[in-house]
Amino acid sequence: MVLITGGSGLLGTNLIPLFDNTKILYPTSHEVDITNRQHVKNYFSDNQDISLVIHAAAYTNVKSAEKEFL
Repeated sequence: MVLITGGSGLLGTNLIPLFDNTKILYPTSHEVDITNRQHVKNYFSDNQDISLVIHAAAYTNVKSAEKEFL
């Protein structure tokens, strides 16, 4: 089973079709908050068959990022 973070984003939506015959999980940020360690742990506990993780999630609001992180 493959887990793709950011599956609803530009990169994620282009990766999903590449795994035709493979079971893919691509949770929304509401289903699993990747910035919350416990959410991630719980997700992996609930989906123990994950054998590959593709981390395609990103913070894409450039102006906010510049204000918040610089």
